[in-house]
Amino acid sequence: MREFFTKNAIVRAFFKGFDRKDEKLILNFFKTSELEMGERLVRRDTKDRSIIFIVSGEFLKFSDPGQPNIEYKEGAVIGVEEFLKNREWPKDIICS
Repeated sequence: MREFFTKNAIVRAFFKGFDRKDEKLILNFFKTSELEMGERLVRRDTKDRSIIFIVSGEFLKFSDPGQPNIEYKEGAVIGVEEFLKNREWPKDIICS
């Protein structure tokens, strides 16, 4: 997993504004989770102050009827706005 964080361009861009010391501190607080297909990562209308890095696999964020669902793949970073602004997650996100 450390290799993902040191080599992924999106993650590197996320950490660009941090000092090396702060980056290491943040990496020490990361928690890993493995989900099976169909398991829920995020429940709609809940507050979970987390920033989520998709290391592998695919996740699906359900959209409003008539709108296409949003797919997150390896390298995606989600939950930044929910974390920073202490907002509820607007939609369910499941492992696909």
